[in-house]
Amino acid sequence: MNRLEKKLFARVGQSWVPTLALTVALGNQALGQVVAVSNVANNRDAKFAPAVFFLSLTAGLDRGASLAQPFTTGVNPVGLFDVTLNIGDPQVDGGGFTVSLFSDSAGSPSTLVSLLTGSAAPNPAGLYSYLDPASTVLTANTTYWIVAEVPQITPLKAYEWVGTQDLSETGLASWGLGLNSAKLFNNGVGAGWIDSTFNALEVEVRILPVPEASTWFVGGAGVSLAGITWLRRRGAAVG
Repeated sequence: MNRLEKKLFARVGQSWVPTLALTVALGNQALGQVVAVSNVANNRDAKFAPAVFFLSLTAGLDRGASLAQPFTTGVNPVGLFDVTLNIGDPQVDGGGFTVSLFSDSAGSPSTLVSLLTGSAAPNPAGLYSYLDPASTVLTANTTYWIVAEVPQITPLKAYEWVGTQDLSETGLASWGLGLNSAKLFNNGVGAGWIDSTFNALEVEVRILPVPEASTWFVGGAGVSLAGITWLRRRGAAVG
């Protein structure tokens, strides 16, 4: 094996098994992306237009809001691939829109885990996907938060993350969205996260399975060969 191949395979006993980096690199060619949990097909709530915004009025009177939707993982650790948000028409398309993965503490977003990559100006309305460049391994049976924000600088920025009162969801049986748990951070009007007035924000979470080493032993030779072939073809194409 060359240096690149050794970075993407780890030696376990007498066998070479793919690392998570290779699993993510192969994507659909290896294990495939799986929708873990989703509610983006639900009817939107006509009563509410949950907005991510920041407005600078005068000194000391800045106002804004960030939005957060939790999800809870299933019984196995997995790699996060991306999340998709259902975005409505922007009230003011000022750019700077970010989506991040946060840990949970006492039922609210706590610590930044990963800044996801995607459109900073999601316009027009539609589904927008945000990729996890860190390929974060999500711990089993753990709550995480998807947080949408805009920077607290002028000019005015305002985007709608579609909310729903529909409690249904699709995906893997052991996953959940923490319905009735969406949060709003009201910048400039107090500290901390508060409960929102809608049941859930519309989001879809896609994952890449992280297999046990024993699983790789069963099909390790075939997957390893496929991975090495893919790497060498990629190298030949670039070269």
